[in-house]
Amino acid sequence: MKRNLLLVVTLLWAFTACDSKSKESQTENGDTTAVTVAADNTKESAANNNTENNNNQTVVSTTGENKTESTKSTNENDNGPKASIKFEKMTHDFGEITEGTVAKYTFNFTNSGDVPLVIKSARGSCGCTVPDWPKEPIAPGKTGEIKVQFNSQGKPGTQAKTVTLTTNTAAGTEVLNIKAQVKAVAKVNGPVKK
Repeated sequence: MKRNLLLVVTLLWAFTACDSKSKESQTENGDTTAVTVAADNTKESAANNNTENNNNQTVVSTTGENKTESTKSTNENDNGPKASIKFEKMTHDFGEITEGTVAKYTFNFTNSGDVPLVIKSARGSCGCTVPDWPKEPIAPGKTGEIKVQFNSQGKPGTQAKTVTLTTNTAAGTEVLNIKAQVKAVAKVNGPVKK
């Protein structure tokens, strides 16, 4: 009796251990493919005799078509190619300007990365700072421009504004800075005598 109980427990343990190492996936045509996942993330497909080492991918193999579906996970150790942006300068000082002036400056940059650079958005720190950026991807080694307008109307004194770019670079954001010393315009009440 004790032997039979021990045998049943051993068999249950063996089936449970095998089940955690082997998964079956059913294909579109009804065939099943056993996939074994080892401790080093090597996946073996018993039906196709394929072995793949995919630390950051989920693989589904199907019999017949050899269809492979991969899902890339976001991993800090993902060392794939990244876009990189390099500006000639990231800060511009307009110096002294008269209140009401719309000052303009163009920031020039190069995609110094290995993949196309995508600038998803550009946002000024206030409504007086308006950026214009390329909406299409910038190929590696190519250049582009971020045009910035600063409207100084109602902004006397020292002004410091930013433009935040959301990109596909490793950092994810880049910040451009503009400065100006805005000289207030004298306000006149009533008619001016000649």
